[in-house]
This record gives sequence, C-alpha cells and structure tokens, in this order.
Amino acid sequence: MSVIDNIIGNTMSEIEGSKDSGISNLPNDPSNTTDNNSGSNNTELFVSTNCINNVELRTLNPEAFLYSELIRSFLGEKASEVIKCLILKGRLTFRELSDRLNIDLKSIKETLVSLVQLRCVSYMDSDGAGSNIKKNGNTNKFYYSYNEEGLLILLYSGDIITNLTNYYYENDDDNDEKQLMSEILHNVLSFGSLRPRDFVANNHNVSESMLQSLFVRLVEDKFFINCTPLLYIPKIDLWNRLYSREYNSIPKNSALSDLKKRQQSKDKAKDKYLQLINQPSSVNENQNIIVVDTKTSLRKINDDISLTFNLPRYWKFKRSQHIVQFAAVRAGYLPSVILETALKITEKASPDVKSPLLYTELVQELNELEGITDDLKLHEENQPGVLFNAIDISKHLSKSIDLRGSIVTKLTSRQLRTANNGTADNTDNDAEQPSKKRLKTEDGFVVPPLPASVKPSNDKNNLENENYEDEHDDDYDDYIDDDDQEPHSVPIINAHLKLLANGSVEFIKEAKPGMYYVPYSSLIPCLKTYTYDTLIQATLGSSAFRVLRCIRENRLVTEKLLNNLALMREKDIRSVLSSLARYNGVEIQELPRTADRSASRSVFLFRTNNSRAFNFMKSNLCWNIANLIYRLENLKNENSTLLTKAQREDVKGKEMELLLTSEINQLKMVQERQLNSITRIDRLLSLWEIFKQL
Repeated sequence: MSVIDNIIGNTMSEIEGSKDSGISNLPNDPSNTTDNNSGSNNTELFVSTNCINNVELRTLNPEAFLYSELIRSFLGEKASEVIKCLILKGRLTFRELSDRLNIDLKSIKETLVSLVQLRCVSYMDSDGAGSNIKKNGNTNKFYYSYNEEGLLILLYSGDIITNLTNYYYENDDDNDEKQLMSEILHNVLSFGSLRPRDFVANNHNVSESMLQSLFVRLVEDKFFINCTPLLYIPKIDLWNRLYSREYNSIPKNSALSDLKKRQQSKDKAKDKYLQLINQPSSVNENQNIIVVDTKTSLRKINDDISLTFNLPRYWKFKRSQHIVQFAAVRAGYLPSVILETALKITEKASPDVKSPLLYTELVQELNELEGITDDLKLHEENQPGVLFNAIDISKHLSKSIDLRGSIVTKLTSRQLRTANNGTADNTDNDAEQPSKKRLKTEDGFVVPPLPASVKPSNDKNNLENENYEDEHDDDYDDYIDDDDQEPHSVPIINAHLKLLANGSVEFIKEAKPGMYYVPYSSLIPCLKTYTYDTLIQATLGSSAFRVLRCIRENRLVTEKLLNNLALMREKDIRSVLSSLARYNGVEIQELPRTADRSASRSVFLFRTNNSRAFNFMKSNLCWNIANLIYRLENLKNENSTLLTKAQREDVKGKEMELLLTSEINQLKMVQERQLNSITRIDRLLSLWEIFKQL
C-alpha cells in the first residue's frame, strides 16, 4: 500500500494532528540517495539565472516570475531556481531537479525541506501520481510539485498580520494583547506550522491562559486549522487517486455500462474528496483540537496538535473587504457599514471563494462545471448561518454608528398634498397656461388664478384623492420620527437593507420576508467589471471607458455604429479601439462580404470578452508586482554595505553622528524607494487578488 493510501485511510477514519511543529524531514525515498557524481557537467540548465534578466522571457509566465522572485527574497537563489523549475516543468523527482539545475542532491534536499515546511512544495508517491508512472520494484518514487497556496501565504504574510490584528483589535487599547496576536501570526507564517505549547514555553513572561485564549479564538474563527498530511498532497493527485480507487472497486463483471461506472465513481469520489478537503477546516469534536484544561477549567489547544494558517478562510475575509468597499462607492457609507456588519456575521459560514472541485479535472467537463456553479449558488442561500435580518445587525453594529436621519422618511398627508400642489400641479399649470384664455375685467386688469389650496377640481379627482389617502393612512401612522428613534433602530436598518437589495447592483437578496443573504455568485462578476472599468478609465482615459461600455452594452457593433453611440469622431474612435485591442479589452471579428474574403470589402465588428480581458489584466498586474519585487531586491543588493552598516546595534539611533553626509543622503533615498515600492506592491496586490482569487 502506498503512502497516499495510508494517508487517505487514516483521514477518512480520523484525521490525526501532526506531532511535529514543522516538517523536519522529507519522505523516505530509497531511490534518492546522495550521489556526488549525479551533477554531471553534461546536463544543461533548464532555467538559467540570466533568463530572469530578460524582460521578454519574464512576460511569458508572469506567475513564475512573481513566485521565483518571492522565494528568492525569502529563501535565496537555490530555492528560487527550484520553484521556477517546478512551475515551468511540472512535477519532478530529486534526481530530475538535480540534473536540470546542476545542483548536488544534498542542496536539493535541504532546499526542499524548507519549501515543504512552508507548504510551497507538495509531494506525491508514484502510485498516487497517476497510472502512467509505475513502481520500480518495491520502492516508490516521490514527485514534487509547487503548491501555490504556500506561495500566496508568503506573498500575503505582511497583509495577513496587519489585517487580522486590526480585525480583532480595531478599537481596543490593549496593545499587549494586540502585540501577542501579531507575534502568534508571525510565528505560524514563518515556520509553516506551530504547536501552541511550544510557543507558550518560549514566552514565560506572558500568562498561559492569555496565549491559549488567542489560539482558541483563531481556531474558532477558522483562521488556524490542524496541520494534517493532506495539506502537503496536490489536490489534483488526491482527486485522481480517489477516483481510481472508486472505479477499480466496481466488479469487472458488473452489468453497468462504462459511462454509468464512471459517473458512479465520480459521484462517490466527489463526496470523499470534499469530506477530506473540508475536514481540516472544521473543528470536529472527535478530533479534540480544543480541549478543557483540567487545572484551570479553561479551553486550550491540544498539546499534540500543530496549527497552520487556513488561506481559504482568509480569502473570505478579503472578499468581504472588497464587497464593502464596492458598496461604499455604489450605495454610500452607511449602507456599506451595515453590509460590513452582515458580512462579519455570516463570513465564517459563507461558501468558499473557490470550490475545492475547481482544482480537479472536473472543470474540463462543461456539465460538471455548471453543476459546481449551481451548487455554490444553492449554498449561498441554503447553507446554515448565511441568513441574517435587521435585528442581527442591530446587535452587532458598532456603537459609534448613528443611523438617525440617514433615511428620507415618508411625508405626512398635509406635506404630501402641499408638495404635490407646489411641484407637479404647478408644473402642469405652467404647461397648460398658454392654452387657457385669460380673463380680464372691464378696466383691463387680468384676473389671477385661484390658489392651489382652494383650486376647484372635478368629482373624479376628489374621489381619487380620497381613495389615495384612505390607502396610505397606515403609512402616515408609521411615519419615522428620527428624534424618537434609537441610533440602531430596526426600521432604519430595514430601510437600508431594502436599498442594498433593490439597487442597480444587488448586494443582498431577500430569501424570505425579513431574511437576507449575500449573492456572491452574481456580486463578484459586478465587482470585477467595475474594477476593470476603473482601471481602463484611469490608464487609457475616459474616451476608452466610454467606447468599452458602448461595445459591452450592444455586444457586437461596427465602427460606424460606434461613432453614433459614443458621439466621437472616426479618427478618435480608431485610436481608442487600437489601444483597447492592445490590452485585450475588445476583440475584432472579420465578416467577409465577398467569396474571395477580400479585406478591403470586409466588415469588421467589435465585441468584448470579459474572461480574456480579466485574464490579461491579471497577468499584467502579476508582472508589475513581480517587477517591483525584483527591483526592490536589486536595490537592497546594490546598497547592501550601507544597509548592513545602518542596521548595526552601535549605529542605530546615531546615524547623524556616525555616518557621512553622502551616506545619510543615500540611506534616505534607499528608504524612500523601499517605502514607495512596498506601497505600490500593496496597491497592486489588492487589485490582482480580485481577478486572481475572487
């Protein structure tokens, strides 16, 4: 039985926590023994270090450029070359990595230990890697592939520490507890996984109960999960292994057709796959992650459990942030605050940003992809804990928020009658007045019209007004007086929820009277479109934004029609279209009018393709982030001597006395460029994650 079979079997019965705080050694692979002669000179480098300096080669795979530069800044050149090779070539063994990179096996093993510990690399034995890879005797080869989840944790490590610390201690003055939370997050992200008892043992000055309460809080909110062996296995290989087991378990003499066998195996493999993937993120009672201390009767983390960071839970947090910012732009500040409160209530129980099934081969089948999408839509409304109402929001709304006066309430009957007589009726009278004959007296004076309050009307109008007042008597009785309401009044919150549900962008939907949920499946595409349009307007100008919206609304247009729709000159339209086509904002479709398909007589139509446009923008943002990291590392290397000197203990705080004037000016320039680069990286990351993860 292979390693993956043992892991799956143990996990299906009970997921056991790893007893080590990190991965101290790689899986035993008898075929991968140290051989000093393995790095022969005849082998050719698969990825040359000089390739990264070529801008054209960097643009071919922006994600490889980003992740290699990220690893280079954290773990050095060898780890960067290993990650780059795994991204570009796919899964490889020890020897294959050593041959392609011309690095000795000992260095490859040491590098992979660090990468596996940080979950940047996952591994799989030959039996679980696929049917095309066979055993060599009684031993199994281990194949290593890059794990994007661990790389993203490294990339967002600073963002994770800052956001989660502010999430728990936004308005809290307890700086000591806030600092402890930051240290816990920093240690877990730095080591990949951590046992709470080890962290408690190294912090003697802090009470154990306080530290354990922080760990329990993070586990309950699902930001920390149990570190299981399944986290180090590629998801697609796990799916292939489960599917193969279910298919092979069907008797060969079964009367079922091959199509039914595959469908039956697929359904069973789905259930087991989702059970394995979702199990580490749930606090199971049998798992005993959180136990009660017999001495203090307080809850704490089991001593034998290692915790690691749960990135899918953090993507939920980031999704809520983007939706709140989107609502602040489209609906206003107070509705966005109410929506933020609703998201905090339902965030933990909301469906994942991406279904785990999207990482399998099921996405290649159209029916399965549509089924995954439909399941996500059902979970948005039917999953326990995703519904909320105005009472829930009033309980959790911040005390600093005062909703009084935020809603324009209904007018009283007298105000409504005065307003109608003063606006609509007067407008009608002004329009009809030229057609009426003006009355004059014998002396030539014009008789003025009667006031609106005593204006005569026919019986039909009087009857309609009486019926209107009778129907709306209840509305006038329910008139909201802001002076008599509380700051978190439920009727005002209900009015804001109605605005969020009935706007041009439906931020929430009403599942049943008074109960709402967030429709992520329809809201996220609106967020992506709005973000893309904003980027186009900021980079290419308002003309490009106008042309793009005209094409999107009409789907397929000609240049002549576009001139009339956008109200622009033909010369300006062509220059804008060329810019949009360069950024994949629009696509050009040739419609031949003759049999010889002559281009001079063809009609060219323009259309938009959101998926291709978003993918191009994602690659563009990814390359810019990688380029900023690359330039930042080069800046540090060029000024390494000065930075080392400034960071010495005897120099800190005395830079003006011990450094030369030229060194001080150079140090200020380096620090300003570093701060500028880090700020730009954070801004680009906030845009990139919308197209990458949401």
